[in-house]
Amino acid sequence: MLPGTFNARTVAQSSPNLSWVMIDCEHGLTSLQPNAAESIQAIQGAGAGSPSPIVRIPATGFSTGTSWQIKYALDAGARGVLVPMVSTAEKAKEIVADSRFPPVGRRGLGSPFAPANWGINASEYVTSANENILVMVQIETKEGVDNVKAIAETDGIGLIQMQAIICSMLAHAAHWCRRIIYWTI
Repeated sequence: MLPGTFNARTVAQSSPNLSWVMIDCEHGLTSLQPNAAESIQAIQGAGAGSPSPIVRIPATGFSTGTSWQIKYALDAGARGVLVPMVSTAEKAKEIVADSRFPPVGRRGLGSPFAPANWGINASEYVTSANENILVMVQIETKEGVDNVKAIAETDGIGLIQMQAIICSMLAHAAHWCRRIIYWTI
């Protein structure tokens, strides 16, 4: 999605059949702060039945420091995150833990914005977020392909996106690619 509140609102209102809108902070020229938060507000302000804002966090390369990026997106009111460059089940478990409140995760509660965006109080938000935040991961490396079964079996992962480029680069993995590209768990 193109950056900016007007673009976000226009996309959100473009069809009553949209269930979500991706705010791309990795390749979409949208910074995580403050632009993603503003886009989330614009999408949620589109009215009743507006699509859920999902944020692709800007974790790039082989960075292991995604916790703060997930926190920013969810504290702004996103209904889910898409995390790029996930190659191991251990990383997938960390991402899920960063997306959930205790006792099932390690996310801290402090921002009043997310509960307000969801239209509920803080205690209701903790329960609802733990049950409803969508956690998605992208597999973009050979290591990720090799570990895809373990990543898919990680409790709390709701969707795996496998980049088409990895399928073409790893011909021996074609059988996995056909099964996973649109595999929702």
